[in-house]
Amino acid sequence: MDLGIAGETALVVGASEGIGYESAKGLLEEGARVLICSRNAEKLRAAAARLEKASGRPVKWRAADVTKADDVARLGRWLAEEAPALDILVSAVGGSHRALFEELVDAAWLASYEFNVLGTVRVVRAALESLKKARSGRIVLNWVSS
Repeated sequence: MDLGIAGETALVVGASEGIGYESAKGLLEEGARVLICSRNAEKLRAAAARLEKASGRPVKWRAADVTKADDVARLGRWLAEEAPALDILVSAVGGSHRALFEELVDAAWLASYEFNVLGTVRVVRAALESLKKARSGRIVLNWVSS
């Protein structure tokens, strides 16, 4: 498939495994320059190494927890240096507490909202200036549950 994104720059958040990892892999296969992010530095480092081995191209990474505003602010500053013009932002963060409905307390619902919704909002805000500088910045939201 040719998505017409060869040479474009993409950031994939939630890329240490699952849909995020596969999204990063697909973008690399299409010829994009890919940066990856997730909250677990060890998993992220391993994912970057696997992606580099599979694609033969460098993959820069940055650990950040999207539930922490300071982490996302640092991610935004890193992104401004690494990709002042960002063509593609993929957010593949998500998860939930597993329990029966009647067992879920308000704190669990709020934690899910913080991670799944506000985390994505923070990432989009952090990347917005870089996306505006691209010829056609695109945002892909993969709302996942694990």
